[in-house]
Amino acid sequence: MIFVVTFVVFPGVAASWAPQLEFFTSKGRLGQDWYTTLVVGIFQIFDVVGRSTPKALEKIGISASRLFIPVWLRCLFIPAFMLLQRYPGSLPAPWQDYLAFATMALFAASNGWCSTLSMIYGPQQVQHPDEQHRAGVIMELGLILGIFAGSVLALLTQLGKFGAWLLKRLAPRPVYFLLPGAVAKGPPTALNAATCAWPLYIELCSDVVLLDSERWQKSPWTRMDALLAVWAKTPIYVLPEKYSPAVALPDASAAPPAEDDDAKASAVSEPLSFANEEPLTISRPAEGLSTPSPLLLGLCDRAAEGVEVQGAVKVQKPTLAVKRLV
Repeated sequence: MIFVVTFVVFPGVAASWAPQLEFFTSKGRLGQDWYTTLVVGIFQIFDVVGRSTPKALEKIGISASRLFIPVWLRCLFIPAFMLLQRYPGSLPAPWQDYLAFATMALFAASNGWCSTLSMIYGPQQVQHPDEQHRAGVIMELGLILGIFAGSVLALLTQLGKFGAWLLKRLAPRPVYFLLPGAVAKGPPTALNAATCAWPLYIELCSDVVLLDSERWQKSPWTRMDALLAVWAKTPIYVLPEKYSPAVALPDASAAPPAEDDDAKASAVSEPLSFANEEPLTISRPAEGLSTPSPLLLGLCDRAAEGVEVQGAVKVQKPTLAVKRLV
């Protein structure tokens, strides 16, 4: 849990903190890079301090049976880091920078304290020397899994950043997000309802954005969403994993469309990207699945109606027309 919390917000969220001190802001992009380097440096220094002084927690009464308290309290750093990222001007300069530095110092020191004490206390929970060795190996595995889980969950913290830009870009048009896994499992009545509602949801969308990644290509549900977008005649965009808003897009401060404008028509006149369409070849959603979900099969049948119109029913790997957000 220690490294899950650490890698959820560091370095990704912390690296996008905006400085307030004039020393950094006056230097533009170079100042931002220096500020990020300083923040990372604070983490490195205080992490070493924490690992070198694990008895600091013991002096305030933290024992092996109470170590879970500071470990779980570190979860509070996640919303704290997110607030510092999302609301850079909430405190007058330079107090937010000082708060960010202090938060990072405590975050790093607690990472060093808790991780070191965990490695000290863990093997002591068993008596036999052979069992202590196995306990150490299991703890090393837990450390690696924690780093992996934190790195994966860190992606979710940055989806909000893209979502915030998208909300600003499309205002006042409403923007909704769908997490397929939230409705892919459930009782038969819920799955049957989802089979009917899912295509309608896609049809109501003015734009469909696909995340260009190896994991996306392997997911049958995301490929199914792409085919449903073809069925709904909805513009499809591809979002790279490392994304920055395209300079070709109009600024969000431009005159917004009237609230009574049709969302579909507005999406055509004001696309997310003015790049030329390019082909994107994907596999069929049910391809490679030994026992595909009935919900997935039902949605694939609906999506096939849109592909059939284009005369591509028998194509094993359909090719979609997409625009890339670069």
